[in-house]
Amino acid sequence: MPILLGIMTICGLAYAMDVQWLLSSVQIMLAVCGVLGGCLGLGWWMNRYLLWDVAGMLGLGIMGTVLLPISIMVGPKWGVFLLGVGWWQLWKMRWTWSIRLSYQGLLALLLGVFAVWNAQQVLIDTDSLYYHAALPKHMWIQNGLLGGELHPNGSRPLIWHLPLTMAYGLGGIEAVVLMSSWVAIAAWFSLGQMCERSVKGTGWWVWMLVLTSYSLLEQTMVVANNMVVLWWVTLAYRERQRAWIWGALMGFAVVGKFTAVAVVGLIGCFTKRPLAVKIQAGSIVLGLVSVWLLRNWTEGLHPLFPYAGWDMNLQFLWVEKYGMGREWTDFALAPWNLLVHAQIDSFQFLGQLTPAFGLLGVWCVHGILRYRRWRVGAILLGAFAWWFVGPHWIRHLFPMMGLFIVLSVERLSIGWLHHVLFGLACLIGLPNNVSPFVQLQGDRVSGRLNPPGIAATSWLNEHATDGSAALFCLWTAANLDHPYVLSSVEDHTPIRHWSLKYGGDSIPRLKELGVRYVAFGPHTFHPSAYPFLSQAELQRDWIDPMTQLEDQLLEHGRWIVRLDGVNIYRLD
Repeated sequence: MPILLGIMTICGLAYAMDVQWLLSSVQIMLAVCGVLGGCLGLGWWMNRYLLWDVAGMLGLGIMGTVLLPISIMVGPKWGVFLLGVGWWQLWKMRWTWSIRLSYQGLLALLLGVFAVWNAQQVLIDTDSLYYHAALPKHMWIQNGLLGGELHPNGSRPLIWHLPLTMAYGLGGIEAVVLMSSWVAIAAWFSLGQMCERSVKGTGWWVWMLVLTSYSLLEQTMVVANNMVVLWWVTLAYRERQRAWIWGALMGFAVVGKFTAVAVVGLIGCFTKRPLAVKIQAGSIVLGLVSVWLLRNWTEGLHPLFPYAGWDMNLQFLWVEKYGMGREWTDFALAPWNLLVHAQIDSFQFLGQLTPAFGLLGVWCVHGILRYRRWRVGAILLGAFAWWFVGPHWIRHLFPMMGLFIVLSVERLSIGWLHHVLFGLACLIGLPNNVSPFVQLQGDRVSGRLNPPGIAATSWLNEHATDGSAALFCLWTAANLDHPYVLSSVEDHTPIRHWSLKYGGDSIPRLKELGVRYVAFGPHTFHPSAYPFLSQAELQRDWIDPMTQLEDQLLEHGRWIVRLDGVNIYRLD
């Protein structure tokens, strides 16, 4: 941990000598403070006696929800007036603020400074490029919502992305990255406080987990919805004594990531509360979720689009590609495989964690059995089983991860041996977790690591000024400064669906929609990655649709240039 913090400090000092960088940093920090301050004020506007973390996350959820009708009626840019409401409440409470310095606050501050540097480096995370950073940018540019078969990601709930849209409008794409990172760091700080209040001396464990786990560091420094959902879920468990706050936080968590429905449902079922209170909280959850389902339905889509409701039998996600076995006999081995065999660049788990999570698991099971905490056990076991039946990505564990950390230290009788064992476990996993993260940052700074298709995207930014662009098999929508359609999602589903649906009329239909440029990236499908598909299925649903599109582009378009393996066509 000291080594990593030292590297972060050195990076910050080196860049602090650049005046232009400092000015840019001030701009994006002010933009992020503007949005987060507005969220905090909205939460305290609902109840001025809430703790800072509940107020902030309640306000974030309220902002994301209220911005939906605002965006539908007049566009998301008008949401800036919502920030004014939050800041007015902050101004009214200016004499009630109090800040106490602590070692956890210092760690959060150092990580926050590093996040400022990180936000201004090249964006390489695939999910950020095509989804989490792309949506806020283009919703602001077009001053409207995206969605449907041309923008499937925009049909997902936007409770997190609409506040990020405000950050983009105030500070650009760097502010979007920084806001995501600062919210994640605040979440870890909140979890550290929870653990410290539960068992004195365990707060630093949270920071050790973060700084010695590749996946936790990585998800803290990219634009994603995993950390915000982790925080909503954890706060929902903590605030379960207040019905409306409990229901709101659970609802925000489900809307933020539908896969959180299992842990949220289990919290609702196994919490000791009167039935009337549970019904009240459940009604709030259903109300918040239904807003986003209703939006899709009114637009003629399946309420759960893009997860369901495509015009043909087209599977959105093949979970069989991921993990290390899906038989229930593999379930017992899943925790071991997760800690021992996870690889950062492998379809097994797409990430890596410190072995210290194994210790937490042992202590958690011991506490459940010793104190007969069957409700806690049911929540965690059920949430893990839900994760097991889905894609075995470590980031899909995040909805339950914060809760797991907090519950693992509850009622734990801490002694010096616990601290020694925990520290050693973190050190053991340090090389495999921190070294790849440091290498990744070095490659970004040196320019050795750029997202595939960035040269073609830059060309489009310069030349595609007379119409929108279609991104076939490209993930770089966040780098594009003009309107676009059909950017890739998992397994290039939108593009394959378009080709299968419209057949020989696919490209002419794009021309009718005003698409004037098509960037067609590499799209090789390796049968070894899809052993669950027959060769006939692979040929029919994967290879043939792409070949058909290429043939139509040559017939209805004009090839212009090939950059880094990406062909760019003009549709005259």
